[in-house]
Amino acid sequence: LRRGGRLVTLDTTPPPRNILRPFIQVHLRYVIPTLGRLISGHADAYRYLPESTLGFKSADELAGLMRAAGLQDVAYRRFMFDTMAVHWGTKPGG
Repeated sequence: LRRGGRLVTLDTTPPPRNILRPFIQVHLRYVIPTLGRLISGHADAYRYLPESTLGFKSADELAGLMRAAGLQDVAYRRFMFDTMAVHWGTKPGG
């Protein structure tokens, strides 16, 4: 980023440890691949998503990495039962 530039990302995040977590995991592991197979005919293309999502950093961890990389004014907002997050931060010097 240029000095003063703003970084904005949209990422999936592992489901939070709450009462909805088992339902979200079933959705990730079974519903998404099944829908992908039915709609596109290519189930393999949708099997990576659950493992990929579960391996991502949490929203807090990603915000910490952004701060460690030197970004300022780092924040985020969660969506979709806390399984998606938009993060943003600014490179100093603008």
